[in-house]
Amino acid sequence: MSRIDRLRQHLERPLFVSNPINVRYLTGLESSNAYLLVEPERTRLLTDFRYVERARMVEGVDVLQVNRDVIGDLPASSRVSSASRPARSPTPPGSGCATAASSSGPRTASSSGCARSRTRARSS
Repeated sequence: MSRIDRLRQHLERPLFVSNPINVRYLTGLESSNAYLLVEPERTRLLTDFRYVERARMVEGVDVLQVNRDVIGDLPASSRVSSASRPARSPTPPGSGCATAASSSGPRTASSSGCARSRTRARSS
């Protein structure tokens, strides 16, 4: 079972993956301009002309050649508005750590690794 298949088992709705490190982890494709849309029935790999041949070698994905500015080319109606984004939990002033709320509860600074960085900053 591929990493994408394992991820798909835990999804309740489609997931758009835009971080190149996460795209590489899920597909093995190293690219500066590749995106994944993981849906219940299929996975689409979006990339520009520079990577399209390598992308076609990735098993289990539908490859779509797109312009280099994928996010900018999306219709405004398909972009996530700030009203539909998850709420962010408050960050203590001066902590330098952002934490995000999720359906399973707020992420704590310790689970995101921020507590360690604050501890090191205080001990200096």
